[in-house]
Amino acid sequence: MSTTFSKIFVFVLLHICCAQVILAQTEQQDDRLNWLLDSTQVTGNGCFGWLTTAAGAIPRYYPAIARQTDVKIPLLSIHGDVSYDFQYRSFVDTPYYQKDFSQHSIQANLNIVYRNQYPMRVVIRQRFNNSPYFRDMFDINAQFNERMMTNRAKQLLLQQADNWMHQRLSGLYAKADSLKQEYEQYKKSVTALTTELSSEAKFSALVKAKEQFVEREMKQLADEKKQQGLEVPDTEVLKQQVMSRYDSVLRKGFAQWSLDSINNPGLAKLQGKQKDLEKKQQDLRSKEQDIRKAERQITDSIASLKKQVNQLRDGNMLREFVNENKNLEKELPKGWRLLTSIKNIGIGRSWVDYSELTIKNISLTGAHVELNPGKLYIAAGAGRVNARFRDFVLNNQREQPRQNVHFIRVGLGDKEKNNLILTYYSGKRSLLNFITDSVRPVTSAAQNIMGISLENHIRIDRNNELTLEIARSSFSPSAANAGKDEGWQQVFNVNNRSNEAYSVKLNSYWPQTQTTVSGFYRKMGEHFQSFNLQPLNTEQESYAVKLKQYLWRQRVQVEAGIRKNDFSSPYANPGLQSKTIFKSVMASVRIPKYPVITVGFYPSSQLTMLDNNVLVENQYNTLTGILSYAFRLQKAAMTSNLSYLKFYNTAADTSFIYYNATNWSLNHSIFWQKLQLQSGLSYASQSGLKVTTLEQSAGYQLKNWLYVQGGLKYNHVNTAKTLWGGTGGLTINIPKLGRVQFQYERSYLPGLDRNLLPMDMGRFNFYRLF
Repeated sequence: MSTTFSKIFVFVLLHICCAQVILAQTEQQDDRLNWLLDSTQVTGNGCFGWLTTAAGAIPRYYPAIARQTDVKIPLLSIHGDVSYDFQYRSFVDTPYYQKDFSQHSIQANLNIVYRNQYPMRVVIRQRFNNSPYFRDMFDINAQFNERMMTNRAKQLLLQQADNWMHQRLSGLYAKADSLKQEYEQYKKSVTALTTELSSEAKFSALVKAKEQFVEREMKQLADEKKQQGLEVPDTEVLKQQVMSRYDSVLRKGFAQWSLDSINNPGLAKLQGKQKDLEKKQQDLRSKEQDIRKAERQITDSIASLKKQVNQLRDGNMLREFVNENKNLEKELPKGWRLLTSIKNIGIGRSWVDYSELTIKNISLTGAHVELNPGKLYIAAGAGRVNARFRDFVLNNQREQPRQNVHFIRVGLGDKEKNNLILTYYSGKRSLLNFITDSVRPVTSAAQNIMGISLENHIRIDRNNELTLEIARSSFSPSAANAGKDEGWQQVFNVNNRSNEAYSVKLNSYWPQTQTTVSGFYRKMGEHFQSFNLQPLNTEQESYAVKLKQYLWRQRVQVEAGIRKNDFSSPYANPGLQSKTIFKSVMASVRIPKYPVITVGFYPSSQLTMLDNNVLVENQYNTLTGILSYAFRLQKAAMTSNLSYLKFYNTAADTSFIYYNATNWSLNHSIFWQKLQLQSGLSYASQSGLKVTTLEQSAGYQLKNWLYVQGGLKYNHVNTAKTLWGGTGGLTINIPKLGRVQFQYERSYLPGLDRNLLPMDMGRFNFYRLF
């Protein structure tokens, strides 16, 4: 126990140190494009305000770019999260019965970047408990894959976007700089002309010119009347007649009147300046449009480049993009082409999945690597194997033989497209119930097995793909331990077909009809063996087909499937074979503004391990129905769910005392500002036990850092007994430390006497993101 606590202490200390040494330099914000992207600078103060308010909006020396060279790049940048979780249960009954069960779990997820260029991910887990059945665990996993390197390369490309635009669009920058200088000159000229036209002296000149014009016209009108022999009116009347005749001209400020430059030289000069001002203002508007056009070209170019970078999904797309933009390659880390060809590297405990007939869904403690440079594909790995649940959970591992595997895969093509891959695998595998008789099962020692397979993946088009695989193995149930030479002889003995296996997989989508079809067919000989979770020691033929179809403009979705012998269980018994063909169907209806309806029928099977390590299969059918609706009532969001679940089985179909159960459940949730309310009503009926449950819970955000929740649960059992339960919780966000959660629940579990037994559950959780 002291060793365990010392490990935990070192582990926690490591996490705290990692969290404290995070370098803040990596959090600096890239603001080099703000002058282009900030809309407030464009529409700040009227027609020309965007030029005057955006100081340095068209920079000549690009000071923001120069500042980036001063940023010190840290040796290691570490981000991620660390969590601690404590759980307590007053008793558990699945899969083993125990009272006062408690478990501690610590986990750290670390995203590490070396010199701001090379990423990797490290996951550390520690778990210990007081159970005699479950063993304590310490796991560590270091991982690097193509996606990590591609995402890091994308980040580097985006960070340098303005640098590239400065190089590729230097002409636009120079034009914008020139336009700014020209604008400043125009601005001074316009200001001077405006001041001159609005001066008091020029206003007096206009008034004087108007008076001289009126007097001259009055004299000319009086002379005309005298020549015609008409009476000349007095001065006021004569002035009114002149003003009436030329009123429109006077109001327009002589804009359409040919001024006498001899009699009014000052006014004529002023008119010329007025026309010059109008021309300069028109030219200025044109230059303003030119600057806006240049700005749009720069912004659109940056946005287009960023859009292309964001669409890069894998190493192949990244390489194609860089090949088209050679000048960008210098921004990427050295060796990036090789690193993006690495599909996956794992050290420690990892889940590996390569093909149906070789290595599929196993836990490997060791190392593995997968590369796909160009058209060459290579993968290899070695380590201990935990092919069964009991291997890495249960505590009695001394009784189980050690398992291991090593493999190598070589092929041609792209892993995600068309390829042809040859796989060799070898190792030791422990077989559950390897030899059985009528008295008792016997667990054999780990068996030496080896095998080869040839896999062909065909990408017909973007919507259809086909995978074909054939394999042979060395396993022979008549030999307790096959030697290497004997193993190779078995692999290449074509006269014996019992150690062969075949697999066909199809994934297809027809966009014209919105139809998806997926399925597989797999046949394994009696003596074939590999590192997967399939049964052995019997000839196996399994298949599955699934169809998904959308109807009525995607408002109706129908799924149907059939399967036979599709066992992927760590408990799968050698020799287990079922002749039952399971058929399932599910349909859902989604109409806007109406509830969503889902109905499904799922025939299933249940594998149960008995005390003598014998595996039995039980079959049953399940019918489900769900009615859900989400809506808003004023400012409150609400969801309602009604569900129905029915198991069709009998006592002979199951290893449990409860069977042929029916369950109805109605739940309603309200989300209003900081308050959450949840109400529930359920009814469960099964052999000898009927339970009606009412539940009401609430949660409220008291402060930004404090959230509280609680609830009550009423249980009415067999119309006679009443049991109360409840929940309570508290979430606290502590600045610079993390989030702390406390939870408690009092609930009930079915007992052997068809009653409910109380169970107290408590949980404490700490989480920090850094």
